[in-house]
Amino acid sequence: MMMQGHPAVHPFQPMGLEEGHGAQEAQPAAEAVPPADLPEVDGAALGAVLRILQALSAVSVLAILVSPSKFAPEFRQSWLAVAAVGQFVWSLLLWVLNIYALLVMRPLRNRWLLLFFATGDAIATVFVYGAAWISGGITILVAYDLKLCDENNCPSFIGASIVGFVCANLALPSFLLNLWGYLRSGDE
Repeated sequence: MMMQGHPAVHPFQPMGLEEGHGAQEAQPAAEAVPPADLPEVDGAALGAVLRILQALSAVSVLAILVSPSKFAPEFRQSWLAVAAVGQFVWSLLLWVLNIYALLVMRPLRNRWLLLFFATGDAIATVFVYGAAWISGGITILVAYDLKLCDENNCPSFIGASIVGFVCANLALPSFLLNLWGYLRSGDE
């Protein structure tokens, strides 16, 4: 579905009225004009909000991972920690870029820049999502099959895996919106 201009900006003129009854000549309806500013694209307020939520969820993953009193880094959690750090850095850098674009009032509409954002979001999302799957699967194995939760802090690892899924799902809208912006910019 194409987005169309508002009727107050592009008024509708009825067609088919006869000329002799004081009506204007029938004119074809004006073509629909896409809106000039899309709020979903990076460089807008929604982009900044999504980026800060992604960064906060990545920090939450790290906070849950290091919260146990007997925290000892384990291989099964290292992938999730690395993915969360990567997501945090990526989101924070793009949040700063979004804030800058908002301050100078210039949307980030460059076609190749949108492709770069969409690619980075896809990589970050897949990496965090995969790390959350690995971490959650191994933690469930240790907790329920091997019954070794006395030696490990399984509830915090399960919580970190769940927040990892939330972190990946928060990055997904940015990817889809940037990809949509990239694909849409090819029409212009």
